[in-house]
Amino acid sequence: MEWKHVKPLGESGIAEVETLIGKSLPADYKELVQNYNGGRPTSDNFLVGNSERQFKTLQSLNRDDIETVFKSWELDSQLQGKILPIASDPGGNLLCYNLENFEIVFWWHEDDEIVKVADNLTEFLSMLH
Repeated sequence: MEWKHVKPLGESGIAEVETLIGKSLPADYKELVQNYNGGRPTSDNFLVGNSERQFKTLQSLNRDDIETVFKSWELDSQLQGKILPIASDPGGNLLCYNLENFEIVFWWHEDDEIVKVADNLTEFLSMLH
């Protein structure tokens, strides 16, 4: 899979997010953002239940970029501490880490519903088609 529009990752991005959530991020996520920060995968479709969704952007860990983990985190204060946004779809919904167990979940912003998508990031990435 190729990625487009990748932005260089700043030196403090990963550490700043780990401080924000109070725990270490999974190794597969750290590797992904080191290689594809802010990028868009060419294989970008996945299923949430029976609904086909599109992976738009891997949220950047650079505070000055347009779509960032930090801006998404601040979007809904009720979700802080429960999920960490890591990617978006074109409709404004977010792919997130469940901070209890680092499962990948999908947050439907219209009704504040959270649905499990995969056990971990590696499994989720293998679902992209």
